[in-house]
Amino acid sequence: MKKKKTQRSYFIMRPTEFWLLFTEMFLIVWLWIFCTSTQSTDLNILILNLVILAVFLCSVFLSHLLLVIAGSKSDPTFLPLVVLLTGFGLCYQHRLSTISMDSPYDPSLILMLLSPLIVTVTCLIFRKDRIFWLSKTIWIWGVFLIGVPLLVIFAGVEFNGSLFGPGRTTPTELVKPALVVVLSGMLYRCGDRLSKDSSLFSKDTLKSLVFIFFVWLIPQVCFIFQKDLGMVFASFIIFVVLLYTATGRKIFWILGMIGAIIGGCIFRFYIPRGQIRFESWIEPFNHPAESGYQIIQSLFAMFHGGVIGCGIGEGFPVKIPYVHNDFVFASIAEELGLLGSSLLVFAFVYLSRRAYYAASKAKDAFQALVGVGCASLIWIQLFLNVGGVIKLIPMTGVPLPFVSLGGMACLTFAFVIGWNMAISDSG
Repeated sequence: MKKKKTQRSYFIMRPTEFWLLFTEMFLIVWLWIFCTSTQSTDLNILILNLVILAVFLCSVFLSHLLLVIAGSKSDPTFLPLVVLLTGFGLCYQHRLSTISMDSPYDPSLILMLLSPLIVTVTCLIFRKDRIFWLSKTIWIWGVFLIGVPLLVIFAGVEFNGSLFGPGRTTPTELVKPALVVVLSGMLYRCGDRLSKDSSLFSKDTLKSLVFIFFVWLIPQVCFIFQKDLGMVFASFIIFVVLLYTATGRKIFWILGMIGAIIGGCIFRFYIPRGQIRFESWIEPFNHPAESGYQIIQSLFAMFHGGVIGCGIGEGFPVKIPYVHNDFVFASIAEELGLLGSSLLVFAFVYLSRRAYYAASKAKDAFQALVGVGCASLIWIQLFLNVGGVIKLIPMTGVPLPFVSLGGMACLTFAFVIGWNMAISDSG
């Protein structure tokens, strides 16, 4: 009897996580089958494509089992939120016919299927304050931070006016967590000189700020050469957020807003790629067959969806170029309406909120800074993607993590959330 009781408690050590995952698995299976039925009624195709779903469910089960075996005390909502977003992303990409058993070795598909495992393994490696190890390898992350953008400039391929990595990949996505680590490490080491208690205009403070600024600036120059506006905007916001978090000085928010206005003017008037993006944002109907076509079709799709949507399989996503990547939110809004797309946004916002909460419980300043940086990356990526799709800001070409078919973005945010999860296991 005692042995039975021990085994039973062993498997429900993380009951909140278990029941959330259990519920989500039923929803994902139903949605996958429904999306398949909108494309084909052939039973053989249905069974074949269920293999993809089975691999994902095995990845989810193994992730939960590893956390249970390791006795992890991490936040029980992180993994279910990742599974919810990735599961929905897989189903919707299946509905868009971008993933199937016809291309089982697609790297983007593989990374989406394994994202729960990547989050879990990252958490288990860095749990119990081991994330502090990152502060001792800042120079390695610094080389990565500068080396990857330079590699793309010299060895990348051009597509649609921008530079990409081999196979039109976006390895610069991995620079985002590297930037968080490097900035957090430098701010942690310069904490005393940058705190409110010290003068902002003292020699040591200005020296530290100038050094940190130039370390941040070097990869930004590379991103401008690559015409990667999304990376520039995301890096700038992270820089301001971490500066304020480390120092508590409101002056950095003011300087950040001034910098954003100056940067926006530079992109608008002096960078050709920026001029195109701004024109298609402000007056897309002036260029209906060229730069404005994508945003116009996106707006039409969302208008067609209305509040409750036209239903999965009833929309016209083929009219939106690259709908599977940057503009997947427009298709979701068309078929699931304002209500469905708002729930998706809420899931990202809640994930970011839990990440901030984990950062607030961190045991040291470095872990807190990394946690805040990673939590901020979630809402920044959401804002840049959804904001561009709904015409709130110029389109930056940033994918929606776990939902868009972008392997590098999926891998990047699996690491990001894994670090946040590890911090919650240490606090």
